[in-house]
Amino acid sequence: MSHEKRSLAELMQENNDKEIQDSQSPVPSGPQQDNEKLPPSRRGKRRLTGWFDPDVHKQIRLIAAEEDKSYEQVFADALNEYFRARGIPPIA
Repeated sequence: MSHEKRSLAELMQENNDKEIQDSQSPVPSGPQQDNEKLPPSRRGKRRLTGWFDPDVHKQIRLIAAEEDKSYEQVFADALNEYFRARGIPPIA
């Protein structure tokens, strides 16, 4: 298998041509189009994440299994309890 050697100028021009092509292709116009790609249950919502000890992950999964709930439902319950404890409406 032989590889054709090209000059740096040729490679840069090729890259520039590709960037021009990419900039001319249609680009989603913000969150609305991104939102349309999501399943209906996720539209208009935001993901919350965090880094926790593996035992926390395991414990949340066990609670979810015991209560026949999804991982997200367990988080929503926990957030709602936190909101109530602070005297604010549970909205999760």
